[in-house]
Amino acid sequence: MALHGKFASAALGLIVMLGASPAPAQISAQAAAPTGSENVFIFRAYAEPTLWSTTLKIDGRNVATLKQNSFTAVQVAAGAHKLKLGWPLLSAQNNAELQVDIEPDKTYYFAIIGAAGIDHVEGNIIYVRDGSGFVPVEPEKGAPAIQACCTFTPPAAVRRSGD
Repeated sequence: MALHGKFASAALGLIVMLGASPAPAQISAQAAAPTGSENVFIFRAYAEPTLWSTTLKIDGRNVATLKQNSFTAVQVAAGAHKLKLGWPLLSAQNNAELQVDIEPDKTYYFAIIGAAGIDHVEGNIIYVRDGSGFVPVEPEKGAPAIQACCTFTPPAAVRRSGD
C-alpha cells in the first residue's frame, strides 16, 4: 500500500513536470497583447507539421515559439534583417530563412507556411513533400487574418539596431 502511494506521488510529480498544467509562458501569452509600437507581425494560421511548434529568430535572436493559430509582433529597426524558422529535428521539417528590408514607418505581415507528409506512392517508392517558409501579406489582409485565427504570443526582447 505504501509503495502504491509513493508511485502515485511520483506519477503526479512527473505529470506536473511534463506540463499537464499550462506553462507560465502560455498563461502570460493569453493575457498579453501587442503594445501598438510593433511594425512586424508574424503569424501561423496553419503550417504543417501541426504537432510541432516552430522557433522564430530575427537576426539570430530568439523571438518566439509559435504553435498553430498564434502570432507575435515586434518592433524592428529599419534596414536589412533575416527572419528564420527553426523546426525540431523530429518534425522532419525544413528550416526556412527570409531576407527582408524594413522601411521606416511601414508595417509588415508575414504568414508562416509549411507542408509535410506523404505526397504519393508509386510501387515501392513513397514520395514525401515537406518545406516551410514565410509569405509576405499585405497589411489590409494580414491584420484581419490574425484577428480571425490567432492568439498572441509575446516576443522575447529583440534589440533594435544601434542598441
